[in-house]
Amino acid sequence: MKRSSVSYLKAHLSAELKAVQAGETVVIMDRDHPVARLVPLEDENGIEIREPLQAFGFERPVPLVSGGSLELLFEDRGRR
Repeated sequence: MKRSSVSYLKAHLSAELKAVQAGETVVIMDRDHPVARLVPLEDENGIEIREPLQAFGFERPVPLVSGGSLELLFEDRGRR
């Protein structure tokens, strides 16, 4: 099993993916702690999409711009 740091993986992703395609498992390390594992697919049709184990901190989608903010922006741009 091969180990790669996050910084090495960012710089050499193509080479690491070729190693995984060749059957090698790559463990991704962040400051000497394993955080992920790249493994070859056994069967492309067997890909399973799962819900995240932990929420990202938002219970509902956050609007990008509220109505009041958007109105203020247009008002400000209209003065220019």
